[in-house]
Amino acid sequence: MATSETNKDTNSSNHDGAITLDFPKGSGRPSLGSDVMYQYQGFWSFAKAIQDVKNAQQNFKASDTDVVISTLPKSGTHVPYPSLPESIKTNTNCKIVYMCRNPRDNLISAWQFVNKRRAALPPSTDKLPPLSLEEAFELFCDGISIFGPFWDHVLGYWKESLEKPHKVLFMKYEDLKNEPLIHLKRLAEFMGCGFTLE
Repeated sequence: MATSETNKDTNSSNHDGAITLDFPKGSGRPSLGSDVMYQYQGFWSFAKAIQDVKNAQQNFKASDTDVVISTLPKSGTHVPYPSLPESIKTNTNCKIVYMCRNPRDNLISAWQFVNKRRAALPPSTDKLPPLSLEEAFELFCDGISIFGPFWDHVLGYWKESLEKPHKVLFMKYEDLKNEPLIHLKRLAEFMGCGFTLE
């Protein structure tokens, strides 16, 4: 992967077919992590993650039996709905399960993860100081979080779940945790594997 800070955000391929990234000079932003993030298709992420999204958009072909689990980090596929590969969005039998988490819990989890990551950097690197909760909160509110802004990410899947309830299931982590049987039944029915009395 190549990142250049001289051209605008583009997709291009080099001689071996690999996709390269070009970003405007100075377009990177400090982030909740230790790396600079860039904005691509309305979301923020690291150059490597954007590279992976572009590769998936160009090469991933969803099958009828695929189930995509999506959520903001730390589990599942983190890509915002508009940036999913077209084959996932247009394959009528491919299903998407979105797990939403309380924004406060998402922020605290990201903040703790970032500080653990910063503390674990090798001594040979320029270590960043721990990120204060206030700094993390400001970045989060400004939408500068991995695959954020938070609300754009959540609302993208929520709107699709309203328009295509047979294709996108929107679930809340806290609801699943508080009433697992109800929500596991809902998930099973969505997947076409409803529970029986046995």
